[in-house]
Amino acid sequence: MDFQRRTYNLIRVFTDLVILNIVYAINIVAFNEDNTLYSNQLYFILFITFTLIWLISAKETKLYDEFHTRSKKFETFALFNQALIQLISVTTLFYLLNIQSISKLFVLSYPVALFVFTWLEKFIFRASLEKLRVKGRNLRSILIIGGNEVSLKLYNQILNNPQLGYRVKGFLDEKSIPSLNGQYLGSLSELGKILSNSNIDNVLISVNQFSNSKVDEIIKTCEQHTTRIRLIHGFKKYAANNPNLSIFDKFDISSIHQDRLHSSHWRFIKRSFDIFFSLTVILFVFPILWSVIAILIKLSSKGPILFKQERWGRDNTKFLTLKFRTMKNGSDDKEFIQASKNDPRITKIGSMLRRSNLDELPQFLNVLKGDMSVVGPRPHPTQLNLLAKDKVHFYMLRHLVKPGITGWAQVNGFRGETKDVREMQKRIEYDLWYIENWSFLVDIKIILKTIYKMITGDPKAY
Repeated sequence: MDFQRRTYNLIRVFTDLVILNIVYAINIVAFNEDNTLYSNQLYFILFITFTLIWLISAKETKLYDEFHTRSKKFETFALFNQALIQLISVTTLFYLLNIQSISKLFVLSYPVALFVFTWLEKFIFRASLEKLRVKGRNLRSILIIGGNEVSLKLYNQILNNPQLGYRVKGFLDEKSIPSLNGQYLGSLSELGKILSNSNIDNVLISVNQFSNSKVDEIIKTCEQHTTRIRLIHGFKKYAANNPNLSIFDKFDISSIHQDRLHSSHWRFIKRSFDIFFSLTVILFVFPILWSVIAILIKLSSKGPILFKQERWGRDNTKFLTLKFRTMKNGSDDKEFIQASKNDPRITKIGSMLRRSNLDELPQFLNVLKGDMSVVGPRPHPTQLNLLAKDKVHFYMLRHLVKPGITGWAQVNGFRGETKDVREMQKRIEYDLWYIENWSFLVDIKIILKTIYKMITGDPKAY
């Protein structure tokens, strides 16, 4: 279901870019007065510029925000703002570049046509999707906690509007709710079991029905299963700075945590950058360094060149991460022990690789495969996740996004060995800051700081 949903989101972004390309090309040909612009480099430079402006401005207009929670009216307004930004961009660029070879009619025709055709595309897409949802496809699964009047009204609205794309798995409450006709799943003690055995996209908590301590307990259980939480009539204590209001206008529904990478077009941009950056490293860095490092590892100790270890990724999915082997062969066979300073298991070559972060180089293959990102919270071994998830608050929320080769916590000094819960909690705070404040510029900043630390050295790199 998650793969299907991501596919729909990518189709939305890709289709818009195709329409932008076609509309731009047709208008260039139609209004080009000397038939040269579309055949030279300026045509492509302008197209790339307008495409980037479209994608970046979509963050502000919220065009690609959660599809289920946005009305047709909201989407139309977002498209109008996108077209307006394109109009301003075209006018500004044509003035600054002093482009004389194209009619001024292009300045108006291009954004107007772009708005009309993207609106038609959205209309057709939404109508088709609503038909699929009525048939039970492309639905988001919801678990409602609390059976008061507000949550029951919300349930009835979802039930009567299948085109909105939600399916209620059921209700949990301390008291049985006879009127639900089999939708009552049990008491709150069943929450962990249901989240483990069912594919729940969102847990909605009717917070006015429970004490603060009980809400805290529910939230903690949901976090351990990396389930997104929304609050019905939520208290400010739990609401994020910019709550994501639902399509159900009469209900005050908010999110606890902001997840900027939950937006499809930003995931598209980040994934595109990951592929480009990884391919660049693999094509231009791997051929030289891989051979040299492989020979040094083989000369320093017996065993394989690569070390594989199970780690957790986005939505707690398990994958095998790749690293150059830096320890004596078989050092981790018996039990998991974090590497420490002057660790006798680390070889001389391994120590050099760790200090320079070159041991992480094979993880660009993990990025290309889609298990990891270039930047994100560092993936932890399974054993460490199992130890920390019940002790460190908000720990499992780091799995809302793909793990990275480098991360915000690492460039701020929180890398390597964590000696106690306090250190791990601090690392998680940095991971969550990254998730809630992500931007493309933040990723670039982290990459540059990582390169700087590789050159100058990091005291915690051991």
